[in-house]
Amino acid sequence: MNSSIYSNFLEYRGDKCLFSICLEKHMANKTPIKLKSNLSLNIHEKKIIELLTQQILPVRKEDMFLYVWGQPIKLKSDLNKLAVVIARLNAKTGLSIKSSKGSYFISSKIVDKKKSRLT
Repeated sequence: MNSSIYSNFLEYRGDKCLFSICLEKHMANKTPIKLKSNLSLNIHEKKIIELLTQQILPVRKEDMFLYVWGQPIKLKSDLNKLAVVIARLNAKTGLSIKSSKGSYFISSKIVDKKKSRLT
C-alpha cells in the first residue's frame, strides 16, 4: 500500500518474474473511472479525482495534501480538512475512496447510495 516503495518498478518487465506477473495483474484490475459530466466539483475535489485516477498505486495523505493545497501538512486540522473533502467526494460522486495505512485509493467498485443505506 505504500506507493513510494514500488514506484520505481512500474516500468519493469522481466521474463517469468513473479513481481512482473503480479504487477501486470494489478494493472489489469484497475478499471477507468467515469464520472457524470454535470457534477459540480470545486478545485480541490477536481485535483483529488485527477490525482487518484492517474495513479496506479495508493497516494499517501501527505503527498495528496501537498498536491492539492500546495503546502505540507502542519497541523492535525489539515488532515481533517483532507478527510472532509474525501467524504464529500464519496457522497457526491458515488466513488469508493478508501483509506488504508496512511494512503488513499479508489476502490474498484462504485457504491450505489441507495443500496449502501439499506445494508
